[in-house]
Amino acid sequence: MFLRFLSHSLLARYTAITALATVVLLGGGALFLNRVLEDSIENRLIREVDVDLAGLVDIYASSGRAELTERIEDRLGTVASDQPHYYLGDAAGNRAAGNIARLPPLSTHLSQGGKVTLAKGEKVFARATMIGPDTVLVVAHEYGTVERDYRRLRIARWVVGALLLAGFIVIGALLARRLRQRVDRIAEVLDGVDRGEIDRRAELTGPDDEITALARATNRTIARYQALADAHREVTEHTAHEMRTPLAHLDYRLGKLADDETATEPSRALAQVARADIRNIVAMLDSLLDIASSEARRDDFRSLPELDLSQLCLQIGEMYQESTEEDGTEVTLDIAPDVVVRGDRMQLSRMLTNLLDNALRYGRGEGAAGARIGLVLRPGPVLRVWDSGPGIPDGLRDRLFERFARGDHGAAGQGHGLGLALARAIAERHGWRIRLADAGPGALPGKGAVFEIARDGR
Repeated sequence: MFLRFLSHSLLARYTAITALATVVLLGGGALFLNRVLEDSIENRLIREVDVDLAGLVDIYASSGRAELTERIEDRLGTVASDQPHYYLGDAAGNRAAGNIARLPPLSTHLSQGGKVTLAKGEKVFARATMIGPDTVLVVAHEYGTVERDYRRLRIARWVVGALLLAGFIVIGALLARRLRQRVDRIAEVLDGVDRGEIDRRAELTGPDDEITALARATNRTIARYQALADAHREVTEHTAHEMRTPLAHLDYRLGKLADDETATEPSRALAQVARADIRNIVAMLDSLLDIASSEARRDDFRSLPELDLSQLCLQIGEMYQESTEEDGTEVTLDIAPDVVVRGDRMQLSRMLTNLLDNALRYGRGEGAAGARIGLVLRPGPVLRVWDSGPGIPDGLRDRLFERFARGDHGAAGQGHGLGLALARAIAERHGWRIRLADAGPGALPGKGAVFEIARDGR
């Protein structure tokens, strides 16, 4: 879930990358500081041991071995904690004074110092030196107190680093959330425009930064798109109206010619053909206007009244059953009851009749006595119109719902290729999507085309 969130959120990715970089930097800094602290502990103990050793050597040089032995015993008797450790004896390991049981493996001739572990497990820094003929002095101080101090310092540093990292992550997450909310509002406006809510605009709130500049650019783009859409709609409607008027006058004159008994029969027959062509042109113009109107209001169905889609499908289906009874066409209805939607009754009726007309037109298989078509409605809603015809050619499937797309078989010449384009526009206007589905063995009767309309899953 978190990885999916990162993959879909640019701000979340930037925050995660920055947090990771901070962790790496803090970790690297911690390792560096640990090294510095270790060196500091070592150098501090070296100084303490060297000072202690120098003092004892001075005592030996000025007062002799007996005085040195007495001073070492005094020091061992007065120090309560983190007691220093001493060895006074010969190079063979015969101890005369001190609390170091065995001579550490250090070179006495070179006054060598180093980190050693004593018999009881104490970790110390020790230095051994030859202070007289066959007289060896070793001084050692434990890491304990110094190491504990630095350990507390390291813990405090890690706690502070963790708090800083947590604070950065929280602040970064809050800032990212704020930025994401602003970007989401712009995306919501664009989604609304895609659904046909062309009047929506992005809010110009918050600081005058890149997000506000993006909101301004979005509003300018929407305004320009709205102006172009309005101009396109006005030109389309005006063109259609201007074409209808002369076509109506022409139809009227051709009607008079067709009814004129003084005209020759061929002239009157041609007039009737011309009138039919004019009516086809007017029907095509009406379909184009309906497509443009539906596309302009795509997904704008929330203000539509509730409609009993089951009743509408039954009425239209029964009408087709009655009208096709005589030509041997079989119309099968499988309508689930009480499927209620928000929709425009006239538009949905036209969508259904376009799909059923298309099924009738192409549903008669080669050599078949009659077409078989069907109308199926399921809750959801899921609407299917199928036929038993030859199906949709592969070359037509990709452009099936485009305007003026027509098949090459059956009675294709009788249509304008706008029926499916209009069905798609009406479906999208109601928040649905239409697709060409495969019938599948046993899923639906027939082997022809199956058009399925269902709620858009976006």
